[in-house]
Amino acid sequence: MFDGRVAIIGGQNLGLGYMGRRPSNRRFRDCSFRLEGPVAGALERIFIADWCQATDEPPRRYADQLRERQLAAGPASVEVIATGPDAEGDPLWEAYARLFETAATSITIVTPYFVPDRRLFALLGAAARRGRRVRLVIPRRSDHRLLDFARRWYLRTLHEAGAEILFFKPDVLHAKLVVVDGATAVIGSANLDLRSLFLNYEVGAVLREPATVRAIEDYVAGLEPECARYSEDLYRRSRTWQGRLGERLSRIVEPLL
Repeated sequence: MFDGRVAIIGGQNLGLGYMGRRPSNRRFRDCSFRLEGPVAGALERIFIADWCQATDEPPRRYADQLRERQLAAGPASVEVIATGPDAEGDPLWEAYARLFETAATSITIVTPYFVPDRRLFALLGAAARRGRRVRLVIPRRSDHRLLDFARRWYLRTLHEAGAEILFFKPDVLHAKLVVVDGATAVIGSANLDLRSLFLNYEVGAVLREPATVRAIEDYVAGLEPECARYSEDLYRRSRTWQGRLGERLSRIVEPLL
């Protein structure tokens, strides 16, 4: 966040595993967005609210930053969604549910961790069975091995429903992106898992500006040459008794992951 005028949103952490002065093939593959205009002010107010809750500082200390600034609006409309234990309902989950339920042609998801709740998972499976193109791009191996076990049942079931599962092979893919019908994109910090949707403090932005959505689709298309499809991957091991055991044990603790 810079002066309430420019904001960077996405899943990147501030660490050498995500960024640095020199290129490195040991870093996570990630994606962030620079936003300017009134949306940056909205994101700054969310940050101040979280800061005050974490530090017990009174919001009046930040009265100047909390005042609405007269910033020039750009061509794109951006809907900011903040979610967390202090939010009424589960607004980001609700946004995903509406988009998945009304998808007319396609749903594309890029996420490092895929352990969805029952409702979103059912909506994705139903969309695939109705002939919508459901694509999921995830790392072949994430940095959380237990989550990789927990996702196996979901991936196998979605694949059987007709969804496309792509495993990103070179390193850990940490980007968090959702595109529906090539017309609406959701960007931000949230993974498609139980902790992000129902427990963590997360923020997302819904975009419907055509050029931006196309750029996101181009980014996803650029990942595909570095991916292997589900049927080609070593996940056949999940049909062994060791794989089944690991899968079942991880599903028992998945609400805690």
